[in-house]
Amino acid sequence: MSINSNDETVSKERLLLGDMPIRARIVPIGSIDDISYNVTIYEMEQACNLMETWYSSSSSESNGLDPFGVVMWPGSILASRELIQHSKEIQNQTVVVLGAGTGVEGQIAAKMGAKKVICLDNNPTCLKLLQFGAHMAGYDDIMESRGT
Repeated sequence: MSINSNDETVSKERLLLGDMPIRARIVPIGSIDDISYNVTIYEMEQACNLMETWYSSSSSESNGLDPFGVVMWPGSILASRELIQHSKEIQNQTVVVLGAGTGVEGQIAAKMGAKKVICLDNNPTCLKLLQFGAHMAGYDDIMESRGT
């Protein structure tokens, strides 16, 4: 059982989440047993400004919040590929995702048949993006976001 990745990533749809400009990104996870897996996540459009502010401020000014989860991380693709490899163990189970960011792993766990996916992150903006993505994917009843 091997996973083949498709390097094509599409990021075109732009929206507002409240007053925050966001964009949709289709994240290709890979193929297994001739089935291709991808998820659509939503990320902050101007994240570089937030990151620059974080770099230049003290930890007390930033409330200690890590701004990097407001965009999709490549490591989430690797973690999602591992989840696909263990899809039989995930079915009908509760899955907890630590540092869930935009929700790539959470959506894959939901696709793999998890009965509940609890997504944890310390950044409220990440949780808003994640919950919006879960809603758009139809996983409201499966995915739950919680602050840490």
